[in-house]
Amino acid sequence: MKRFAAVALREVAERRSVLVAAAAAAILPFLVPLLPSVPGSDAATARALTALVLACAFGAGGAVLVGASVVGRELAEKRLSFHFARPLSAPVIWGGKVVGGLALVLLAELFVYLPASIASGRFPGLVDRFDAPAMAALLLLAVPLFLIAWIASVAVRSRSPWLVVDFVLLAASAAVVWSLGKRLLLHGQAPTLMETAVGAVLLLTILGAATFVQVCAGRTDARRGHGAQSVVLWGGLGIFLLGLAVWVDGKVDPGYETFVHLAAEPTGSSGEWILLTGTPKTVDDFRRARYLVDLRTGRSVLLPLSFLHTVSADGSRATWIGPFGPFDKSPRRTVADLRSGDSTEYPIGGLGDGASGPSFELALSADGSRLAFLSAEGVCDVTDLATGRLLASARVPGIERWFRQVSFDSRDVVRIEPRTRMAEEMGHAHELAPLPPAPALFLLDVPSRTLKPVGTALAPAPFFQRVVGPTTTPRAFVRRADDRRRLHLVDLMNGAALASFGSAETKGGHVQGGSLADGRLFVKVDDPGTASRIVLLSPDGTTLREVNLPDDAGGWDVGLEAAPGVLPIARPEWLRKEEPHSLLVDLNTGQTRSLGRLRLGVRFGLSSVVSPVVPPPVGSPATRLFRDADTGRLVLLDPQTQERKPLTRGRPSGK
Repeated sequence: MKRFAAVALREVAERRSVLVAAAAAAILPFLVPLLPSVPGSDAATARALTALVLACAFGAGGAVLVGASVVGRELAEKRLSFHFARPLSAPVIWGGKVVGGLALVLLAELFVYLPASIASGRFPGLVDRFDAPAMAALLLLAVPLFLIAWIASVAVRSRSPWLVVDFVLLAASAAVVWSLGKRLLLHGQAPTLMETAVGAVLLLTILGAATFVQVCAGRTDARRGHGAQSVVLWGGLGIFLLGLAVWVDGKVDPGYETFVHLAAEPTGSSGEWILLTGTPKTVDDFRRARYLVDLRTGRSVLLPLSFLHTVSADGSRATWIGPFGPFDKSPRRTVADLRSGDSTEYPIGGLGDGASGPSFELALSADGSRLAFLSAEGVCDVTDLATGRLLASARVPGIERWFRQVSFDSRDVVRIEPRTRMAEEMGHAHELAPLPPAPALFLLDVPSRTLKPVGTALAPAPFFQRVVGPTTTPRAFVRRADDRRRLHLVDLMNGAALASFGSAETKGGHVQGGSLADGRLFVKVDDPGTASRIVLLSPDGTTLREVNLPDDAGGWDVGLEAAPGVLPIARPEWLRKEEPHSLLVDLNTGQTRSLGRLRLGVRFGLSSVVSPVVPPPVGSPATRLFRDADTGRLVLLDPQTQERKPLTRGRPSGK
């Protein structure tokens, strides 16, 4: 131990000028607040940041200088033999140099850091935005820099053929790390604090092992030491990168079959594909992934970090927008051929002026041959995907301040629907100012390239609307900006209110409206103090039947039409203390059937802008998707027999 300490102290003593410079630099943070450009109120922050920056600078610079000289310079100057001429073993020499060099660097950092920290009265922290662990991590970056400088100095000074191998493998390793890092960002993943710590420890172990064998195997022979160092370094890094690639693959693509916590929503108009987002372990698991899943076959397509996903009705193509990250100046439209696996990306430009999210939309024709794109400026383009030719383009007037949705009514007709107010004051939606009226619906005829407004303008401008029924006699469920507690059924041809639901005086109630495949309408009403009910309406708003639902303090979520006139309902998932329970409501007869402990696989967000423009066909897989509350698995339900076909393997929630 004495010999070890002697080597370490010798390293510190030879480079004590670094500590003297650090002590002098510790005065600078106290001088910065005296500058005229620094306000008195910011003096403490200026002092703290200056100390932190200087400490990190001394750490980084000192680590590089000391690490490069501790062995590499002594080898070049033939001075390392001084240690081996003494009764010192190679491990003792290595350990003493590592401890002495790092002690010198870390002491220099503390010399700069601690005076300002103590003066702030917040030892060991300095700045409100940085806690002690974050600052410690910044300061400890000197450790890998020290080891890297040691390795690089030995490699350069040895002038051995191994130097070529080092450069080639360094470039290859950097390319692998870049590729893996970009894949993580592309899918919105990031390592946890524990995963980062484990990775850092493994890397430090590899770097330390490389320096150890360099001293023990090479002794005073620079070339022999460099060869041993390279073998250990690149062998260890190769194993590390292989493990890193496996970890990244599991992080990015865990497989939707592993999901315990998940959310599903239909995508496309066929009802055969869903967008499935979930985590393999817990709701807070960082491995959140998203897949397009074919409910007929179970086939899945891994998606990057993206939004506005849709699949053509025939399942031939999918499209989405994204990713949008540090490597992308703007988001991109992606069109993927689901049969061949090929994909094409198209730049979009800016995100538009939407305050709460993207203000553009995508849609595919049923056969996947055409793409409709509605830009933030309200321009709708229709493109032939086989040729890339622009088939039609039209500016949609009056909807620049709306979230809107676009879909294909047919191959040659594009439907454009303003849905929800888009404004800077969305956070204070009850104070929305009136907007100039806008038509409730537009149809773009692709062959003639003409845009036709359908229906009349709604005034005052609604906060929300959902158009239902055929375009010849369009109706809309409207929530007006000045009366958001009630839902109105409006005839868009003349603007007349056909029916109203809810009460302006009732607080806490929830009213939602939607349409059935046969043209009939329904409204689900949750009013405090009265039984929740579903009201069945004729297309003209006449009440046909009311079905009272079982009492439930949290109301009921409504699913998609699983059979003609049959709607699944379930207790909301946010009612964690309530037992999960689902029912089938037959609006034709008014009868209800219990489904037991099932949750809705897909909730029809009847008042949400993310709901599909056109509901999936009756009885399609998306309408029959449920989640077993006991096992967490997805099942497809037969509404007649209540037979359940598992889609994913089951496991207890949270396990």
